[in-house]
Amino acid sequence: GMFNQWAKVPITDKQVMRLIQEAMSPSREVLDNVRKGTTDALSTAFTNICDNAFVYAMSSPTQQTDTTRGTLFGGEIAGLDERTLLDVFAEAPSTDVDRSGLTGGGVLLVDLLADTGLVGSRSQARTAVTQGGAYVNNRREDDVSRLLTEADLLADRYVVLRRGKKDHHLLRFT
Repeated sequence: GMFNQWAKVPITDKQVMRLIQEAMSPSREVLDNVRKGTTDALSTAFTNICDNAFVYAMSSPTQQTDTTRGTLFGGEIAGLDERTLLDVFAEAPSTDVDRSGLTGGGVLLVDLLADTGLVGSRSQARTAVTQGGAYVNNRREDDVSRLLTEADLLADRYVVLRRGKKDHHLLRFT
């Protein structure tokens, strides 16, 4: 749960470093210097510890698992097994959808974007698609007439819709 919530928050390397510095601060004085941005007042030992933690966070193989390696920010999700997919998107809103629509020619993407609340209306859905802000299973879609079919299903029953960089919605076809 907790990882999934924070994994959705886009964050820059600079922000990661600042969070590491805040977490590693050994005293109120060091924490105040970090928050003020007066890094020249920080000791070399403290700076080295934070630099090492940052390098570890960004490069260690233990930090590059299926659930941490870019999955929520555009990485390939088609190869994820059902358990991992559900773990990654555990905190995302979800909706059960009747599977019969997929076999009867497909379901219009703009309808699903609006019905799930990722956008406020079908008009906004069309705009999102034409502007490149709509994704099906982390693949950008730019065709307003795009139909979702059984070929789009992950683990034979799921589709992940995304609006922009961080708004996800898991569709469960039953």
